[in-house]
Amino acid sequence: MAHQRALYLMPSVAVLATAALVLGPGRERPAIGARVWGVPAEGATAFAWRLETMERQFGSDRAVPVDPIEITVSQGSRSIATWKGSSAEDGVAEATFEVREPLSGTIDLLVTSGRSRLAEGPLPLAPSPRVQIDHHLLDGVAAGPVALRVEIARGVLASPFPGVVRILASRDGAPAEGLELSVKAEGADLDSASRKDIRTDQNGEASLILTPTWHSLDLDISARDAKRPDEPQSTWKGGLPVHPGALWLRPGGDVATVLSPVPRDRIYLSALSDKGRVFGASIPVQKDPTGIFTGTFQTADLLSRGALAITLAGDPQELGSGTVTFPFASTQTVLASPRLTLLQDGVPFADRLEKKRASMARLVSVGIAFVAAIFEAVLLILHSRESQARLAAHLARASEDADDRAAAERMTPPAASRAFTLVVFVGIVVLGFAAIAAFTVVR
Repeated sequence: MAHQRALYLMPSVAVLATAALVLGPGRERPAIGARVWGVPAEGATAFAWRLETMERQFGSDRAVPVDPIEITVSQGSRSIATWKGSSAEDGVAEATFEVREPLSGTIDLLVTSGRSRLAEGPLPLAPSPRVQIDHHLLDGVAAGPVALRVEIARGVLASPFPGVVRILASRDGAPAEGLELSVKAEGADLDSASRKDIRTDQNGEASLILTPTWHSLDLDISARDAKRPDEPQSTWKGGLPVHPGALWLRPGGDVATVLSPVPRDRIYLSALSDKGRVFGASIPVQKDPTGIFTGTFQTADLLSRGALAITLAGDPQELGSGTVTFPFASTQTVLASPRLTLLQDGVPFADRLEKKRASMARLVSVGIAFVAAIFEAVLLILHSRESQARLAAHLARASEDADDRAAAERMTPPAASRAFTLVVFVGIVVLGFAAIAAFTVVR
């Protein structure tokens, strides 16, 4: 009976170990990887990368927080920089580091979390596009002896934020000073001070403040020179672009304010220079009494890093409709600037590693089942031989012949029993250690 129990025990242990491996380490778990966003600026000494830690399962991705995260940047066998931190609830982390000398060529990027690799691979550097900030005059229909031109301060109008529109007046190429301006706006509310007594200064410039109330805005400007009553009025008519749902930047010295007209938990900021992205931040926002979602950030770091423009976005990839770029220390328009690009996508990489790990665990479970089958076959052979010997002894004892009964007295199966016990013991030990090693290696 003990031998029969052992015959049943061996496959039971093998089945349990195999099932534990298949349902444990062999089960494909969510793969966690990191996407690295930034501007691969050749010749830069300061880098600001945005990390998104993502979980992929069944082809679907979602952001997850990861702690800790370590980024290692190297070039060949030389380690250049290391950053340590963690990602927030939205799965976003801002990694900023500096190097002693400008980088060029290709660098190697490795992102890890403990023993897990979240992303790795080469990153070729390229010259970063320059930040272009200049005047941007709007298209319109102008008439009269005075040339009227219009531009938007900082290049952006958005509802429901007050924006500044500049009017430039010139006569025969020279600034037209002292012109009385009359302004009508459709699709916007004019500031009370902008409804009357608007005059051009010695530079031929005047400013008015208006708040867009619609997605399109039409402006009608008339100019009259009180010193030349007989001169016909000069006019400018045209449409002003309004950025629907745009985020807004309100400068304020050492502390600047970011605003969102729609509900958000945070606003993502990128500070840009001619050397790429030099600073990044995720700014929490809260609803103020007016219904606008507001947050603040310090500007000292931006000044020290030579930031020329600031991009605000409602999503980490800066691809949403509310994304807008403002000049950092200018009232002109940002005509061109570096864009956030995907430097390294570690999610497919992590997914491949997870599939490989799960496949290895399943392969190990098959190996354990194969080893168990071999031990079971040996046990069956030993049990068969012992059973045959017992049967022969029993038949001999039942024989009427005295010689046969004497031979039966000498028939014993102790050797087979000892071998059977040894095989059972060795098999259980081998299966146990194999299962423990498998769980340790492919967990």
